[in-house]
Amino acid sequence: MAVLGVVTPFALGWGVGALLLPGHSAYAHAFLGATLTATSVGITARVLKDLGKARLQEARIILGAAVIDDVLGLVILAVVAGVIESANQGTTLSYGSTVLVVAKAAVFMVGALGLGVALSPRLFGVAAACAGTASSWPPRWCSASSWPGWRPRWGWRPSSAPTRRA
Repeated sequence: MAVLGVVTPFALGWGVGALLLPGHSAYAHAFLGATLTATSVGITARVLKDLGKARLQEARIILGAAVIDDVLGLVILAVVAGVIESANQGTTLSYGSTVLVVAKAAVFMVGALGLGVALSPRLFGVAAACAGTASSWPPRWCSASSWPGWRPRWGWRPSSAPTRRA
């Protein structure tokens, strides 16, 4: 199903490009279609959170499909850019470079999924432990105001900083 979320915008972008830009090459139409394949996972996650549905299994499926869509979209964009670059140089498309792009995307997906499964329970555990009190979040080690020599330049002071009375 995630493939449909990539193929449809690509085909529609190509078609609209061919319709509105008839004087341009098929490469321009393909590039237009490839740029439309990317989605915004952040917007989708925010909408699900605002609706109070972010913790549902369906929301996880939607976000997982959106991430897969984005990776496939980037692969398509990289392949189309490779085709255009090859055509610009007057050479044929290198299948080796195309396979390399797809292999890098596959390694990224497997690595991201592996790290996500391994690290996310620990990260959420730390966040849940810190969420109990206002003074513990954000932790002191991630606050820029705790860095040695850091001073804000726009007039804001950390709440623990002494204030001067004029």
